[in-house]
Amino acid sequence: MIYALILTILCGLFFILSYREWKGPKSLSTFRSEFKNVLHTPFRKNSILLLLSLCSWMLLPLFWGLAFFLKTDANVLIVIGFMIWTYYWLKYLFSTNESA
Repeated sequence: MIYALILTILCGLFFILSYREWKGPKSLSTFRSEFKNVLHTPFRKNSILLLLSLCSWMLLPLFWGLAFFLKTDANVLIVIGFMIWTYYWLKYLFSTNESA
């Protein structure tokens, strides 16, 4: 459970640090364009913070789910849910179609 708390704090910290430098998102479409720009210039300070924020955001359901269901049979469902969560977020963020 402590790892899930640490990851949640790191996710918020990375996002707040990148948010300050980036001057904040105006809508979800600006998130998409900013994450696409991050892939073209991955070594800027803001890009690294956004990528770390994205990675920690993708791992949150896995860490929190396994914190509560590690010793049960539900951990398989948590891992499957994590894969679905990651797939759909990455599909939304990096798809070329704006209506996706």
